Amino acid sequence: MTSPFFDITFSVRYYGSSLNSKKFRLDIALFVHYHESSQKRKRREHQCGERLSLSVTLWMIAAPLKAKAQTNDPPPSGSCYVFSPRSSSIVEYSRRKMIVWEITPTSATDYDFTPWGLDENFVIIVGWTDFMEGEEKGEFGYSPDGYNFYPVNNPEMVNAYLPKPGFVGILKIAPILDDIPIGIYSGMPTHDDDSVTGDPWKMTVWEFWITDGAYGWVPSLDSELTFTAWIEPTVDHKGQSMASIIIFFLNASAEPGYCMNATPQNGQWDDTIGSDLKFHIDQPDPRVFRWDETTAGTWVPTTDATVKVICLDYGAHSGSLTAIATIAGENAIARLTRDGRSWVIELGIAFYYAPIPWDMDHNFISDFAGVYDWFFPI
Repeated sequence: MTSPFFDITFSVRYYGSSLNSKKFRLDIALFVHYHESSQKRKRREHQCGERLSLSVTLWMIAAPLKAKAQTNDPPPSGSCYVFSPRSSSIVEYSRRKMIVWEITPTSATDYDFTPWGLDENFVIIVGWTDFMEGEEKGEFGYSPDGYNFYPVNNPEMVNAYLPKPGFVGILKIAPILDDIPIGIYSGMPTHDDDSVTGDPWKMTVWEFWITDGAYGWVPSLDSELTFTAWIEPTVDHKGQSMASIIIFFLNASAEPGYCMNATPQNGQWDDTIGSDLKFHIDQPDPRVFRWDETTAGTWVPTTDATVKVICLDYGAHSGSLTAIATIAGENAIARLTRDGRSWVIELGIAFYYAPIPWDMDHNFISDFAGVYDWFFPI
């Protein structure tokens, strides 16, 4: 009996100017023919009612194999952005001390060579960075709602960033990426790339302040106070000015006269009739104009403005000065500060105005007529 046998034939085709050329193609064709004895073939034809002939053709496209030391392949690439579920829009501006939420990674990609050609690798997030060092460095974590923040150890769970309380300026955040060196489609090992920092998402963390111009002050006739409101940073992450029209609103008591009901009525702007506190007719800032005795504002967009207030009653009380501006499309009220870095808090409640005068015990007398201070900055 004659045994079946195989015929194996290789056909090699080469395209290119030389083997050292970077542009060449090598096609290898493998032809496998399986032969049987005529008797077996006839017997099989009789049994199966058809003729069986096996002819298998396998084509392989050979690519240059990548050496372990080769590292000139593209590294992993990816980025992130901040998206607000509340407004269904990206977030490019955030007020100081607010949680940056929700951080969303983009699709990360990595391609490496295998013996079968170029293949894709899975890319994972192995860390996050805000490009800061030391005490300026913020914290990445998880927030379910944008208000509550929880540190996490798994970088894949990160969706929020908590800046340091004093940070104001241009913020950059980015994922740190690494590849899984196995081809997704071929299952073949690939080059194990070093971890890389993705493209950063840039945004502006801003603040709007007003000075505590009446801290330590006791009302007296014709005494003057100055207050400054300002926006920082002055330029955003796009290089655009953060300037805005700044408007000041003054509120105060309106006790009769200035002392024991004595009342000079001269018909001038500083007449003691009306509010006990008024915007001075001569403002120190040329960009500020006085609309009326309790309203003033800038006539051009600016990042800072100073106003002057005059007291027309020894018994002035329950006064306040509020500054308002439009910042990054948001109507913002200035936060009170004494040192230009921290927010004044009263028993856990933050101040959005400057008291004139301070009256902690609400007895309509300045606290500094008998000095004590219940306020503390954070």
